[in-house]
Amino acid sequence: DHPHIVRLREVFYARRRIYLIMDLCTGGNLLDFMKRHPNHPDSEAMAKDFLRQMLYAVKYLHEHQIVHRDLKLENWLLQSPHQSRQLKLIDFGLSKFFNKNELMVQSVGSLYYVAPEVLENAYSEACDMWSIGVIAYMLLFGRPPFWGNNNDQMRARIKNAQYSFPPDLRVSKSAKDFVQLLLVKDTGKRMTAHEALNHFFLFEDHSGGG
Repeated sequence: DHPHIVRLREVFYARRRIYLIMDLCTGGNLLDFMKRHPNHPDSEAMAKDFLRQMLYAVKYLHEHQIVHRDLKLENWLLQSPHQSRQLKLIDFGLSKFFNKNELMVQSVGSLYYVAPEVLENAYSEACDMWSIGVIAYMLLFGRPPFWGNNNDQMRARIKNAQYSFPPDLRVSKSAKDFVQLLLVKDTGKRMTAHEALNHFFLFEDHSGGG
């Protein structure tokens, strides 16, 4: 029951099928939106808008002891083509209830977005915040922070939090600081959803770059 999380409205049982009636989102997913708008004129302001919505949703989940474990651009849907900045989170197939005193061990999620501790099979809900960091990087720079010639190279870079900022793109210092406080290997130093919502990046006017 959150404005930025897809809602299950009703369930109908037939003889051989179950029908799940959910919110209708007709604007497509965020990855396709980025492909259609590769050089958006207010990309940093747009990223800030999207990230604020994402963080409200993740904060809500974590407060209810739910970890999503598969946050990625493809799992954020736009409400409609006419409300192109209204997001809803979908796909809870890998989500689960968590206990603050226990670590999760199942290695799940999409490699581009997965946190180092997930690859080490010992992690908490903080893995969602790493994924938000990857999404923030992609919204700001239009490319993933971790890459490689094969999956082993990617895993090595993720485990070492080895990434850099493209020198050819103008992005504000506060945006870079925001990303750095999420893509940090030490989960104790990684921002929570509440802390990220209070980061100064989300409150600055980025219309002039930086």
